[in-house]
This record gives sequence, C-alpha cells and structure tokens, in this order.
Amino acid sequence: MPQLHLAAHLEEPKTSIGKPITFPTKGQVIKPETAVQITEALKLVTKEGGTAPKAAVPGCEVAGKTGTAQKVENGKYIDEYVASFIGYAPADAPAFVLLIAVDAPSKGGYYGGVVAAPTFSRIASQSLPALKPAR
Repeated sequence: MPQLHLAAHLEEPKTSIGKPITFPTKGQVIKPETAVQITEALKLVTKEGGTAPKAAVPGCEVAGKTGTAQKVENGKYIDEYVASFIGYAPADAPAFVLLIAVDAPSKGGYYGGVVAAPTFSRIASQSLPALKPAR
C-alpha cells in the first residue's frame, strides 16, 4: 500500500519541467492468498450465471462488482436508483480499475449488472489494446 500524498510530481518553477515523486510503501494491505480468493469470486460476477455477464470482455478475464442503490429524498426512499459496476482488467494482472455509475437510469431497468456493466465492457474492450506494451 503506497503512502498517500497530494502530489504525483514536482515542477521546477523556472522551466516547468516536472519530476515524478517516488513514494515509499507502507506494507501489504491483505494477504496475497486472500487477494487471489477475492479475485476468483469477482471473476464469477462477469460470467454466465453471475450478476454482470454483460461486463465481460471478449478474450480477457475481468473481475468486478455490481451495485444498485435506491435513492432517498427527505428521509424516504423514492422510485429512483443509482446503478453501478466497478471492475478491473485483466483480472489476474490488472492494468486499470473502472467505475461506471448511472444516476437515475431511465431505460432498461436499474440494476448495475444490466445498466452499467455493458458500458464497462465497451470501455474496457477499447482500453485494453492501448495498454498492451509494444513489442
């Protein structure tokens, strides 16, 4: 876990040249075997039978979690929702984490796996090829 900081680089005022800051790590957040177990569970979310198969990316295993939250107004639940999906790809060696949140979806339902997951899939499908190192 890196120590939290407010800046990612320092800039020389006269030249405007930025230098990256290196941050010391504070230690492992969770045990590696626990991280593997969590990833395995989150992979199931994006497979057939999971809550977000529409988040799947052809040719790449992804992992993620859906969210569906009913909104509250004046202390009472209203008939509006926030649908979300957060995932990472590739699941076993993540290059990025992506959160899709849809406030008050009006078409196709309100569950995160139905409303937000397809957008995750489209963005991840287009992003992954750009992140592969050139050979």
